Amino acid sequence: DNHGEGVEISGQAEGELLDCEIFSNENANVLVKDKSDPRLYRCVIHDSHKEGLQIIANSEGRFEQCEFFANALAGVAVTQNSKPVFQRCVLHHGIGNGVAVLHGAEGQFIDCEITHHGGTAVLVGDKSQPHFERCHILNNQAVGVHVEASTPVFQSCVIIQNGGTGFLCTQNGAPRVIEGEIGENGGGGLAVSSQGKGRWEQVHLIANKGDTVLVSDGGRPALRLCRIEEAEGAGLRFLNQAQGIVEDVAIVGSGGPGVEIEGGANPSLRHVRVFQGKGAGIVVQAFGGGTADHCEAADNAGGDWEVAENARLVRVGC
Repeated sequence: DNHGEGVEISGQAEGELLDCEIFSNENANVLVKDKSDPRLYRCVIHDSHKEGLQIIANSEGRFEQCEFFANALAGVAVTQNSKPVFQRCVLHHGIGNGVAVLHGAEGQFIDCEITHHGGTAVLVGDKSQPHFERCHILNNQAVGVHVEASTPVFQSCVIIQNGGTGFLCTQNGAPRVIEGEIGENGGGGLAVSSQGKGRWEQVHLIANKGDTVLVSDGGRPALRLCRIEEAEGAGLRFLNQAQGIVEDVAIVGSGGPGVEIEGGANPSLRHVRVFQGKGAGIVVQAFGGGTADHCEAADNAGGDWEVAENARLVRVGC
């Protein structure tokens, strides 16, 4: 119950904290700053009036098997070019965000679980480059992951059952997402807008509410070797000014169209297979453009191709 931070580690300090409980402080429960590099093992950090753990000013640190919960702001906030390592940590039941990585920060999150937060589970912004590996991001009330103006990597992560969009990419964000699953999210699986980019490879997107992949407002993602299953709405939907490359992707069992390209959109589809949908396979509305190169649509209840007379799609080998 301190009026400031519970623990402050500053001035290039190192040291270890083992099996500590740090809680109910007016500022961050733990503040690491000024190029410090501590080690925390099996600590429980909770009920801060602000952040659970704040790492700033070129600091590092290693945090293993720590638990963060019931903090008012982010459970973990990493900023100002800091680059800590988190391994086998659990962040849960926070009032705000789970993890926020901002202002050029890096860092690694390995085998961590981020669950039951009121805000965005993982927020990455301001030219940050963290790496998330085998993390589970689930059952959060809002967005699972939001990337803006940053280039993080997500390797073999599971992003499921969040109330908002599973993965949101905006403002020139360019994540790389390799393997893993994005499923059963209440606001869609993946949304890329506002000049968002990024690359999703070998990702399984399954049973998301609404459209599984929604690209709009100049978004231009690249999806390769992904599988999109059981979309409630469209498997892939491109709105006005959307672009992107979709290559070697299978879209199965969508509730709406497998792929829909609206007027003004201009994606590139290469070896895309759309089948067993409840709606049409590939729909191209008036003035919808782009290319479809050796794409296949089959066994869709609403027909396989539905291309408006004044659409601008170029079809090659399909």
